Amino acid sequence: MTKLTSTERHRQIIDAALRCFAEHGVEATTIDMIRAASGASVGSLYHRFGNKEGLAAEVYIAGLRDFRARLAQATDAAGTAREAVAAIVGANIDWISAHPDWARFVFNHRVVLSQADREAEFSAEVADANKRLWQRFYSLPGAAALSSRDSGLHHSLLAGPVHDYARQWLEGRRKRSPAALRELFVRAGWAAMQACGATDPH
Repeated sequence: MTKLTSTERHRQIIDAALRCFAEHGVEATTIDMIRAASGASVGSLYHRFGNKEGLAAEVYIAGLRDFRARLAQATDAAGTAREAVAAIVGANIDWISAHPDWARFVFNHRVVLSQADREAEFSAEVADANKRLWQRFYSLPGAAALSSRDSGLHHSLLAGPVHDYARQWLEGRRKRSPAALRELFVRAGWAAMQACGATDPH
């Protein structure tokens, strides 16, 4: 039997914890449940994560890092602003569709960051990643027509509608998957970005 690397073992524990949180809820899940699901010892869990709150925060952070890796790969391949819009919208849809339990956790449990005292640390990491993404976006052909450089607004225009619909889908209130509406979300996102070129929101 091949021995897992430290990184593989870490991911195995994260996956087991996520399954427990999805099945039982964060509050009701115990370290012993995660131990049983992951095969790790209690001592190993406490050594790696400190406590359950630390593990929950790591599940959250690992999810967003996994998403950001997909997002970076997609946007790096874009050659125009229009392609980058499709990449941003598509990366959100693809990651949510591939990881519904992780998406639910990220949507509903940001509080775990503050409970583990990791809010400031991770917010800085996300801000830095967003800065790099949007700097590249604004350098692409087609982006010059956008009079606004409000990346927060542009993120909301592209990801916001996808996230709102995805939440409803994950809760069972929408039958059609976000993936089935990909082109609609891309067209709507590009139209919204073009509207920013016509009227500066500032």
